[in-house]
Amino acid sequence: MAQNGKSADRYKCGCCDTISIVGDILKAPNPFNAHDELWGCPHCFAVEDFLRVCDGNGCNSTSVAGMPVGDTYMFLCRDHAEELKDDGTESTTTS
Repeated sequence: MAQNGKSADRYKCGCCDTISIVGDILKAPNPFNAHDELWGCPHCFAVEDFLRVCDGNGCNSTSVAGMPVGDTYMFLCRDHAEELKDDGTESTTTS
């Protein structure tokens, strides 16, 4: 878990399905935009083909929604987004 109480930002490569945290993703200046950078997969070297992974505990599904949860903001998959209680906390039920 990161210091803010949620898991580290994780991304899944669309080519090889490797899941990486932001710090492990390869980065290089974008030759077409000096104010941007390109991201590459550290496993297969595919460029700019990432999907955000759910911040739910132990979940490796692709996130479909971002929402405030308590005092943080989380990206959640369909299952975890639907399990979210009205009070902004994750339920403990499993599907």
